[in-house]
Amino acid sequence: MFRYITFLMLLFVISCGGSNKDDIAKKEQVSSHKVSMAVVSNVQVPVLREFSGTVSSEEMVSLSPKVMGYITRINYTEGSSFKKGAVLVEISSPEIHEKLKFADAAVAEADNAISQGEVGLKVAQDQLRQAQAQYELAEKTYKRYKSLLASESISKQEFDQVEAQYKVALEGKNAAERAVRLAEERINQAKTKKNQAIAGKNEASAYVGYTRIVAPFDGVVLEKLIDVGNLAAPGQPIIKIGSNKNVIYTYVSESMFQKVKVGDQLDVKIDSMGKEFKSKVLEIAPNIDPATRNFKVKLSADKSVPVGVYVNVYVNDGMRDAIYVPKTAVVKRGQVEAVLVNLNGKADMRIVKTGIEKDGKVEILSGLSGGEKIVVNKLDNIKAGDILEG
Repeated sequence: MFRYITFLMLLFVISCGGSNKDDIAKKEQVSSHKVSMAVVSNVQVPVLREFSGTVSSEEMVSLSPKVMGYITRINYTEGSSFKKGAVLVEISSPEIHEKLKFADAAVAEADNAISQGEVGLKVAQDQLRQAQAQYELAEKTYKRYKSLLASESISKQEFDQVEAQYKVALEGKNAAERAVRLAEERINQAKTKKNQAIAGKNEASAYVGYTRIVAPFDGVVLEKLIDVGNLAAPGQPIIKIGSNKNVIYTYVSESMFQKVKVGDQLDVKIDSMGKEFKSKVLEIAPNIDPATRNFKVKLSADKSVPVGVYVNVYVNDGMRDAIYVPKTAVVKRGQVEAVLVNLNGKADMRIVKTGIEKDGKVEILSGLSGGEKIVVNKLDNIKAGDILEG
């Protein structure tokens, strides 16, 4: 019996030993793969500093009325384009129209006074001509009679009668001259009143013009700040407009002041729109804000980007060494990313940390060194230890 039990135990051990060898053989079984490979190399890439910015109209202004009145019309909706001189908002102000009506009446009254004065002047001038003729005749007669009196050719009574007529003619001429001067003075007064009335009319007309808010430049309505029917007062913003040309404003750290130049082309990224483009530096503020230690930079903006969009602006801050590999060389294994390195002809799974992706390549921040050879395709079926051919 003892021999039988011993035999069974020996048989069990032999059987178990054979099974372990099969498992080890299976685990050690490797595959051969024909793949494309590339040698990892260090490259020089720019160090980019990121700064936030906002898209804005190059010209942006809030318009307010110069007179008080009720908003009767807003002729453009938000987002609508307009030309310079277009009437954006209309305001009703009865008081201003009454002033214009009163000024028109004052001008008409002054014109009537001038017309009447000119008629009176003509009459006075006619009377002066008659009085002048009578005076000249009386003067001649007076001088002649004076000579006759001296030679005792006429009596003193006759001379006195002629002298009296002469004095009457002289007084008539003087009165006619005063009448002409008075008529001219009345005309001048009427003309002065007319000038004052015209000035009042021009002022009233200007105020009537103020009841229409016109566009100072070609642009677009950004925001309505008041609704039709509301009362608007001088200085109260009622509509916000911007020019058709959009720009980007960003604030850059003072440490970059010498590194940003007008004319530079900077990378701009809009995460919310998935958009990237180049932007030209248009203006650089000459001063640094002492509170924020930043300076303002104005850049060109893509026409398709709306006002108010948040952007990221990237400024070159020198160069650094980096490793970039084809995006196809990176494989995900669970929660980690890895690349397959050709280590003496066999696949070595190397966990890596990746950075930014650009133009079909991805930056490797850690896990790889320059000079190593990596697999760039057919990664899914390759496991560590497999033989690599290529």
